[in-house]
Amino acid sequence: MNAFLTARLRRVIRRHQWRLLSYRLAVVWAIAAAVGLVVLIVQAQFGWSSLYSFPAVAALAACGAMLVVWRSVEERPTIRSIAHTIETAYPELRGLLLTAVEQLEADDGGEGSYLRYRVLQQAVEHCQETGNWRAAVPLLRVRTADLVHGAALVLFVGTFWVGRENWRKEGGGVGATMFAKRGLTVSPGDTTLERGESLVVLARFGGALPAGVELVVNDGSGPARTISLVKSLADPVFGGTVPDVATDFVYHIDTKGERSRDFKVTVFEYPRLVRSDAELVFPGYTALPPRRIEDTRRVSAVEGTQLSVTFQLNKPVATAKLVARGKEKTEIPLAVVDGKAVATLSGFTLTGTQSYDVKLTDAEGRDNKSAPPLVVEVLPNRTPELKLVSPRGDVRPSALEEIAFEGTVWDDFGVPAYGLAYTVAGQETKVIELGRTVAAKVKQPFAQLVRLEELKVKPDDLVSWYLWADDIGPDGLVRRTTTDMFFAEVRPFEEIFRESQEMQGEPPEGQAGSGEQMRKLAELQKQIIAATWKLVRTPGAGTFGADVTVVTQSQAQALQQAEGEAGKATGPRGQGLWAAVIKEMENAKGQLELAAKSPEALKAALTAEQAAYQALLKLQARETSVTNSRNRSQGGDSQGDQRELDGLDLDQSENRYETKRQANSPQSPERREQNQVLNRLQELSRRQQDVNERLKELQTALEAARTAQEKEEVRRQLKRLQDEQKQMVADMDEVRQRMDRPENQSAMQEQRDQLDRTRAEAQKAADAAGKGEVSQALAAGTRAQRDLQQMRDELRKSSSSEFAEDLKEMRNEARDLAREQEEISKKIAGLDDPKKKTLGEAPEKDAALKQLAEQQERMSDLIDKATQLSEQAENSEPLLSRQLYDSVRRIAQDDGKAVKDTRQELLEQGNLTRSFNERLKEAEKREGSGKALELTKDLLQQGLLPQAGQAGRRAAAGIDELRKGVERAVENVLGDDGEALKLARSELEQVTEQLTRELAQGQPGEGQPGEGEPQTPTTDAPGQPGEGRQASTEANPNGTPSGEATGGQPGGQPGERPGQTPSERGTREGQRSLAGGGGGGERGDARGPGRLEELLRGERRPSAPGEGYGGPITGDDFGAWADRLRDVEELVDQPALRDAVANARERARLMRQEFKRDLKKPDWAVVRLQVLQPLLEVRKRLGEELARRDSKDALVPIDRDPVPGRYSESVRRYYEELGK
Repeated sequence: MNAFLTARLRRVIRRHQWRLLSYRLAVVWAIAAAVGLVVLIVQAQFGWSSLYSFPAVAALAACGAMLVVWRSVEERPTIRSIAHTIETAYPELRGLLLTAVEQLEADDGGEGSYLRYRVLQQAVEHCQETGNWRAAVPLLRVRTADLVHGAALVLFVGTFWVGRENWRKEGGGVGATMFAKRGLTVSPGDTTLERGESLVVLARFGGALPAGVELVVNDGSGPARTISLVKSLADPVFGGTVPDVATDFVYHIDTKGERSRDFKVTVFEYPRLVRSDAELVFPGYTALPPRRIEDTRRVSAVEGTQLSVTFQLNKPVATAKLVARGKEKTEIPLAVVDGKAVATLSGFTLTGTQSYDVKLTDAEGRDNKSAPPLVVEVLPNRTPELKLVSPRGDVRPSALEEIAFEGTVWDDFGVPAYGLAYTVAGQETKVIELGRTVAAKVKQPFAQLVRLEELKVKPDDLVSWYLWADDIGPDGLVRRTTTDMFFAEVRPFEEIFRESQEMQGEPPEGQAGSGEQMRKLAELQKQIIAATWKLVRTPGAGTFGADVTVVTQSQAQALQQAEGEAGKATGPRGQGLWAAVIKEMENAKGQLELAAKSPEALKAALTAEQAAYQALLKLQARETSVTNSRNRSQGGDSQGDQRELDGLDLDQSENRYETKRQANSPQSPERREQNQVLNRLQELSRRQQDVNERLKELQTALEAARTAQEKEEVRRQLKRLQDEQKQMVADMDEVRQRMDRPENQSAMQEQRDQLDRTRAEAQKAADAAGKGEVSQALAAGTRAQRDLQQMRDELRKSSSSEFAEDLKEMRNEARDLAREQEEISKKIAGLDDPKKKTLGEAPEKDAALKQLAEQQERMSDLIDKATQLSEQAENSEPLLSRQLYDSVRRIAQDDGKAVKDTRQELLEQGNLTRSFNERLKEAEKREGSGKALELTKDLLQQGLLPQAGQAGRRAAAGIDELRKGVERAVENVLGDDGEALKLARSELEQVTEQLTRELAQGQPGEGQPGEGEPQTPTTDAPGQPGEGRQASTEANPNGTPSGEATGGQPGGQPGERPGQTPSERGTREGQRSLAGGGGGGERGDARGPGRLEELLRGERRPSAPGEGYGGPITGDDFGAWADRLRDVEELVDQPALRDAVANARERARLMRQEFKRDLKKPDWAVVRLQVLQPLLEVRKRLGEELARRDSKDALVPIDRDPVPGRYSESVRRYYEELGK
């Protein structure tokens, strides 16, 4: 029993002893692991390393463990101490176990044996009942101690394992030991590096310096490379570079037998887009086959197209997505395949133009350094283009005339049907189908003759018409497109225009009369009809509600004016007509109010508006008073009366004082687009030629290369050329995208096809350069450069010869006309010669009359051609337009003067009969040219041969002046370069200002370029009154804008043409003042006709953008900035200035390309020197050129002359001092 109890107590002792040992060893391992971690941190942060660091830590840990074990053995608990522990865990023993232990220690075999037996027996029974006193040292505590000990041991082993590699490398050899004695520090040591970057290795010695240091690099693919390190001046540092690191490698430092440990360089790569191939599946209504575009980042397609893109990457990625640029940042996930460097976008339906960034993330969480853009331009399914060549605008025919409709129809995907619809007021609309099945992108002409006599119209009736065409909409359904509505106001057979006296240049208030107000009211009502028709055509517009409100308010204003005029009416007819006008206007107003909620009411409103307008026409006076005025022809001439007004020869002299007007832009949008494409083609051709020349050099260098290093250098240069060729392909895609714009589709179809072929050649050149096939790349690049040059030449030739053939034909016709008129004049003079009179005079007279009739017809055709060509060339060739316009105007004035002078001569000679006088009056009133020829024919028929000869000579003189004018137009077809230089300087001022602002942002604290320098004198800023820069709009006495308010807008009046006479300009201003409706005082009302005109023109007041400024080089507006520089190149004729602008733009393009690729801000000093300063110099040269061309009589500043170069710095400092 004694042995049994002793055994149980010793088991409890062992459990207690093992728990304590585990906890103590855990403390030792944890302390050792912490010390090891501190050593690792110091090595990583400060580069310190020691050969004995980790062995020392391991030795200390072992010593600590041995000490703990030894103390555990020496401090083994006694049986009495463990009994106390058990008594504490089991209070119910009440000292029984301690008594038993004392009995065991005092075992002498004496009398107390029975008592001792009972004590021991009870202790053993208690031990058995409690499971060997497990509560004294619970097994859970023992296991917990074991777990803590194991975790600490694992931490220590892990730390030692990490440091073991460093220890192994530090103790790699005797050389390492010697380097340790020298105090060598190698930077960067073990590191990671991006593929393609260069590794800079620095070796710093703390002790004696070796004679030579070498860097030994081994990538495992061949023998190790040796690179000599160079000492850095007086510093104990040797350095060298490993260029273009492509694979992992190890390196060490070697100095004649002594070497450092091996350092490892791990190469990684950011995910990067290599190429993207797009495939387009067009909607069914386009009838276009699928199209594949290789290696592109720009896609243009019609809405509804299915876009699929395959993105080839440099490595497999974990995720890929497209992120839309803008505020919303919409994300489109791309499908990726594990283990494949490909991401795909499948079946994406194009709905709107958007630019996306391609975001890539690899398995290590690295994002691509720069997100390449994917520009998707969605072209709308355009409605058919319907152009009405004749008649132009509204007309005023008689009830017996015919209206000849001529025009063209064009659509990007074809027109199933097109036609004409016209309505006589009060009758149903008649729809005429003019044709069917027009092929895609084919301009189809049409013609239709409408006889008003067959329609049984009467004077003051209203006939309206519009063109219509059907096509297939984006939803696959047929949609109908209509044009604006035009009107034919059937005029009476007799109208009288009388000249009234002008009073101080302006009539007094109230003297205009009710006829004037009624004409304005009729014009306002016609605008309301046009605006309502526009709402009928576009009921789903976003501003429909606001537009209906504007039209309703305008109709209410017209109703108010009609009620005021109705009160002045006298006579039952007038009162009845005014009552009808008011009734129809009230009906129209009510229907318009309903249309705000129900657009179907617009048709009823339109019918009521037309009925009101018809009644207003019946109220128009048959007799009109006309006065020459500064701003308008008094009497309220409407657009329909303009031909009659132009034919009047008023006795009062013209008021030649006019307010200044803003000149129209010398370039139309179409012409500007054409110039932009031309400039880009020229730039691409030049860049392709440069690439081809460098390819030739590389081909020669590759053939001459002998060593591997030389061949590797050629391959690196070839890789750079491949990148440049790819950039050119991307730029071709941008040009192709520009050609796909709606304004260029019909004009550049052939060029788009040719550019597609050229792009294929450029892509072949890029692929061949990537494969190292220099000869194939050179051949493809040569073909691409030849095609680009040919395309540019053809486009420039076609644009420059836009009017050449017409001008040549007109010149020949004018010469023939003048020559024929000279012959007719001689023949008439022969008829008047008494010596040559014979019995055969009648046939010669008849022949002369026939020739005069033919001459009159030919001259009329020539005048029509010159007028039409002048209008067409008004924007693209302003000088040509002005010369033709002056020639036509001069011949009209000469004809009118000839009729007037002949009438006066006949009156003085007593040869003027009453009937012939009436015919001369009708000739004076009739518009058109050829009046002198008609007068000659009439005089010849009357037998007045001397007067006929005089009239013939006057007609010959006028025709000869017309011939000279046409010849001058042909000689000066290139246009006014002075205006072009002014526009070029203005554009340069804006682009340099943008660049200056970006420089100020990039270099805050530095002054802006040119600050304090004298400004270049300009012709727009002389110091005398009446000249210099003024506001773009000036108020005239009527309160209406004097500038070109509606020039160039649809439905607006043409702008002022160069050479326009004051009377004509005043007449045109009168038309604009009438177009507003209710007088000058009402134009400022937001509810009045001013907003109605905006609605008719489709204008909207833009809201403030509220966006921050973005510079041209580092911002998002580089494209627009470069386009303006291209405009400057086209406007400037001097080769040196053009080259300076082109070079500055090219440097800016390269800087932006580097910024986008490397994500590094450009060197602003270089930007200032290579981009800004050349542009400022060109702007200064343009100002000097314009100053030299200015009038010598104008008052100018004393420093107008340009400052010589050697004094420019002194003058700049002088002005800086003045500024202080």
